[in-house]
Amino acid sequence: MSELYILLSGGGELLNRGEKWSLYYEPLDIFVSAPTLDECKEYFQEEFFVLCEEYVEEADEKLTESARELKRRLKICLDNRGVYHGENGHKNEKENNKVC
Repeated sequence: MSELYILLSGGGELLNRGEKWSLYYEPLDIFVSAPTLDECKEYFQEEFFVLCEEYVEEADEKLTESARELKRRLKICLDNRGVYHGENGHKNEKENNKVC
């Protein structure tokens, strides 16, 4: 199963309008657009990892409530893909944490 399929089945929307591809991922409010599908996927990855750099590693006390919620969602996405294993190094197995 491709990562794009997983992304789309988890709340993403992929559109092709003529010479332009667009991808919107509602759970993280990420929107990207590009001339090709490959570029669109690349831009999405870049946006996702910029968000991770800005929020996941930041101390909670420095973040607003909405930023902490975004941080939680990013961590869940990373955890579901086996990249981020939480502060204690353990993968979160709760079904209600399915964001990505």
